Amino acid sequence: MREEPNTSTKFLQSYLYTNEFGNFFVSNCRRKSSSDRDPVGWYYETFARKLDKDNYRTDWVAGCGGLDSKDIAFSEHIEVCRQLELKGEYKEEEDDE
Repeated sequence: MREEPNTSTKFLQSYLYTNEFGNFFVSNCRRKSSSDRDPVGWYYETFARKLDKDNYRTDWVAGCGGLDSKDIAFSEHIEVCRQLELKGEYKEEEDDE
């Protein structure tokens, strides 16, 4: 079995332009876990940043790490975009436990 390089890999990026809340950059990547105890070793992360008038990335507006599958990461990416479009901010759903 071939060992994967110890790097992160981008696999989905969006530029979201809203009329009401400004513009955003949303990205997903696959990262190598820094924990020796992680049985999988890799995880997916979604994050978003605000874009200024020149489309430079500024403030962090979302960060969702520890996603364990590409399917979940795609869903999370779409959810971040949806909330930014509707409300201009992102809030993770809380578990009702």
